[in-house]
Amino acid sequence: MTIFLSIIIFSMVLLAYRYKIFIKFRNRTLKKVFVIFNRFQYVILVYLLFVSFWFCAKYYRETWTPQIEGKDNWNLGSGFYVSWLASLSEDILFFGIIGFLALVISTKLPQDEEFNTRVDSITNGKKVGARAKKFLSQKIKELLVYNDKANVKIIIKSIDIEKNIIEIYSDYSNVITNMCKDVDFPLTAGAYVFPTTNNNGDYGYVSYLGIYEEGNPANAKTFYEGDIKRIDKDGIDEDTPFNISANSAAIWKFCYSIWQTINGDRKNENDWYFILTNGFTENFELTLINRTNFNFFYDIKYIDRNSQTFETKILTERIIKGTNEDGKENKETLLSDIMLYRADKIEIFFYIKK
Repeated sequence: MTIFLSIIIFSMVLLAYRYKIFIKFRNRTLKKVFVIFNRFQYVILVYLLFVSFWFCAKYYRETWTPQIEGKDNWNLGSGFYVSWLASLSEDILFFGIIGFLALVISTKLPQDEEFNTRVDSITNGKKVGARAKKFLSQKIKELLVYNDKANVKIIIKSIDIEKNIIEIYSDYSNVITNMCKDVDFPLTAGAYVFPTTNNNGDYGYVSYLGIYEEGNPANAKTFYEGDIKRIDKDGIDEDTPFNISANSAAIWKFCYSIWQTINGDRKNENDWYFILTNGFTENFELTLINRTNFNFFYDIKYIDRNSQTFETKILTERIIKGTNEDGKENKETLLSDIMLYRADKIEIFFYIKK
């Protein structure tokens, strides 16, 4: 009976391991228990065999005692069996319960290991060199910082109908998240502006460029604020180095104004207004605001990363109306809840139907 119960208990443990019952629980201690069963399953098997033997020794004590202590058999002396059984019980209790608790306390979950240790667990090939591991570590760090949310507002501020150009003000606001809970990561987010036209030599300006950590105002950097920075024909290509603390996020903001051609040639990429992402973006939203009296038509082109084929989508013949009679601006959400990869481009072609 005892052996049968021991087999049932051991079978339950194996089933829990094979079907990963413990991993369904969010409790940290149960996750450690699962890791221990995974690492020490053969040791636990040997221990359960000892427990089964202890049950048998206790159950058959009256039968085995005379055979072990009797003069006609092993002749180990009176009281030996009881003393031995008590010592075995203490050992099983200590190594079983106390030892298991010590393992639970001392065991580290994979996510609790040092960052380099976690990288080493991936690069476990025999011929992986130290420089290759260092390279991979750096690339992983770059990937572990991403845009959780990116909101871009495009505002059509004015129009020069004779020159077929409009003034567009862009407002970027990205929530850049550090996926890692125990390592600070350096971030270099690029701020890019490439003007394709001008208005009497005016290519536009940058009004704000800065980044700050959520909940930690002391960790902030401002590159442009207050006095505007004029943009020349070469545009702006600015890195914004910043250190994001472990398990935190930073707000990256970039605001600028440029002139854009309308009623141009769809085959000419310079006649498309474009937006670049500076990293993987999980949730992107694009809003268009019209503050002029003109009704603008537009086509929008982007890569649909939510689709399985990553097809390029082109939405045509869209319209955003001019201001109302009371002067209220019109607002349209062009894209919402879409995913973008690094360097994905969103392009918009503006035109007016005459």
